Amino acid sequence: MLTDQAATKDAVLGAMSEALDRAATPGEHLNHIVFTMSSHGTQLPDTSGDEADQVDEAFATYDLKQNGAVWNASSLIIDDELHDLFARLPKGVLLDVILDTCHSGSGQTLVAGTTGHSPAFFSMRCDPGLNFGTARRGRRPRA
Repeated sequence: MLTDQAATKDAVLGAMSEALDRAATPGEHLNHIVFTMSSHGTQLPDTSGDEADQVDEAFATYDLKQNGAVWNASSLIIDDELHDLFARLPKGVLLDVILDTCHSGSGQTLVAGTTGHSPAFFSMRCDPGLNFGTARRGRRPRA
């Protein structure tokens, strides 16, 4: 479990990579991985052309950086990075992914289409009339 200052981008991706490596190692008996992330989320222009809505979902870690008023994309975890990481999931290993973030969007289908995996997911829908207050940095959250 990574929390607060330990939850950097490199640490989060590294811990997940380590779990996938262990799952692929014979004799480790690692057959179920749970990845849960509670974080702020945002969207960035899609640079790979794989998003129908032309935006990638991105998730903030402790070491999030800004360039003026714009998020530094290299300091965010992009949904494409998670897809590539989760695509390494060995056959027969169960992966549960829980994204408690704004803009989790295509993060819900991170493993969809990878060989031998059959994702199941559900999307939580919020009542658009609910007032969730003001987010940090003076921005209203968007659903």
